[in-house]
Amino acid sequence: MPPGAPGGGNETTQPGNATGPAAPKKSSAPMPMPPGAPGGGNATMPSTGNMTNPKNPPPPKKSDAPVPMPPGAPGGGNASTPAGNATGPAAPKKSDAPVPMPPGAPGGGNASTPAGNATAPKHSAAPKEPAIPAPIPVPIESPASPAGNSSSRGNTTGAAPSHPPESGKPPGRSPGQSRSNTQHRNLLYVTNWSIYGAGYDPDNIPIDTVTHVLYAFADIKSNGTVISSDPWADTGKPFPKDNPKEPGNNAYGLVKQLYMKKMANRYLKTVLSVGGYSWSPKFVPVAADQELRANFVKSTVKLVADQGWDGVDIDWEYPNTTESNANCVKLLAELRTGLDEYSAKHAQGYHFTLGFPAPAGPQNYAAFDFKAMDKSLDYWSLMAFDFAGAWENTTAHQSNVYVSKKNPSSTKASIEKAINDYTRAGIPPNKINLGMPLYGRAFSNTKGMGKPYSGLPNGTLEPGIWLYKDLPRPGARVHWDGVVKATYSYDNSTQQVVTYDDLKSALFKQGYINERNLGGAMYWEAAGDKTGDQSIVRNMAMWMGKLEKSMNLLSYPVSQYDNIRTNMGTNNANSSTSSGPK
Repeated sequence: MPPGAPGGGNETTQPGNATGPAAPKKSSAPMPMPPGAPGGGNATMPSTGNMTNPKNPPPPKKSDAPVPMPPGAPGGGNASTPAGNATGPAAPKKSDAPVPMPPGAPGGGNASTPAGNATAPKHSAAPKEPAIPAPIPVPIESPASPAGNSSSRGNTTGAAPSHPPESGKPPGRSPGQSRSNTQHRNLLYVTNWSIYGAGYDPDNIPIDTVTHVLYAFADIKSNGTVISSDPWADTGKPFPKDNPKEPGNNAYGLVKQLYMKKMANRYLKTVLSVGGYSWSPKFVPVAADQELRANFVKSTVKLVADQGWDGVDIDWEYPNTTESNANCVKLLAELRTGLDEYSAKHAQGYHFTLGFPAPAGPQNYAAFDFKAMDKSLDYWSLMAFDFAGAWENTTAHQSNVYVSKKNPSSTKASIEKAINDYTRAGIPPNKINLGMPLYGRAFSNTKGMGKPYSGLPNGTLEPGIWLYKDLPRPGARVHWDGVVKATYSYDNSTQQVVTYDDLKSALFKQGYINERNLGGAMYWEAAGDKTGDQSIVRNMAMWMGKLEKSMNLLSYPVSQYDNIRTNMGTNNANSSTSSGPK
């Protein structure tokens, strides 16, 4: 995974003198991560080598390839994790392959989490439905159009249709690009290290088009206790409208900002992500011991109760042996019970969600007892990126839908195979969220896709990783591989290839989500997206049409933080006697 990228490739992890800890990253392949970069590489996660993290430690990312992570880099790399001499831990990254994560980096990597000072409407008011504008015209190919390749220079994508193109599927496919009447989830990772090197502003979180914000990452102590990985970023940092001198024991930082986002949009859920690629090895001894599992459950539920979360995301990369998976099943079941018991006592039966970031590399899910795990889970988020990277000998697509028979070196894995394997194993399609990268992986000195390369070019925050918002690079020609359904760019003068998702490939995946009746989409991570009409997260929400609408929770009566316990001083969340969530 690239430096700063979440393990398994969260993009945009960056090194630097950020004060926050480097975040770990997610990834599906073993990849050496740069120091401070999240291991496993979340978009813009650090790549292999001893490079300095791009973002204050580069955020870790999720991925399906082995990538060595640099010291201090979050394992697996989450996008935009700060690296360098930051005082905070490097962000970890998500990945589907064994990737050594740097110390302090969160594994599995979530995108930088935005916070906000927005005031929220009283919880007692009827929830306001987010206004989702009509989808903008973008040139897209529906999964039914004839397979083929195309290219364009720079940001040019060609004439855009004024309406969704008719379904023109490849053989056996008919996803179409029409908006669905089914309610979908739209999950966005935000990392606590993103406030450092990446400088991500929590107010940039598109709360009107996101159903869940996944906050990465919480760490795990050897005794099983789950703790804040960066107390300053989580609950200490005052944002512009905060008054740290106000009386009481109050939460500030991103925890407060995300709680206020929930107040502003009662359909937005905030979820605590635990582990990440870099810290995933800590799950193994904890899950294997009954007493340590009990500590894990008790402390996780306490963080939910104290910090005001709507659920938990268990980012274990990966429980890929028979023994570790059996222990993972126990951990998930006991955590499900712990959340339900807390809810019955303190939250009027509110359902706290439990999710699992799932590997797309077959070697990492071959040992899964899918049905046993699924009994405890509300959804699986498939980390369908980092199929290629610095750990491979040739360039390749990092998030392609199908494989190429004519150019097999260009597709090391595929979304189609992973989805088929999960559904054949008994996972309902509507419980699977399709993970998408908000970063690209770059290669130097190559003749094109599926060809040998030598070295990694510069990136946004680390070598080999460009955030989507910085792509395509000047002078590069954008190509669409109509066979595998993936975008990449190539610069003839510099001989550099970048594999990434743009609007065309993202919206093809939206059609694929509809075709396969999947539950929605997940993105690693927030700091990598563009704004406005070019935002992948926003456009996916527009084209998906209906988003999941279920109320979040504002009432946390036993929180140690006065402002969360009193609903930011309004007391409204705790005063209502109705049976619904407050």
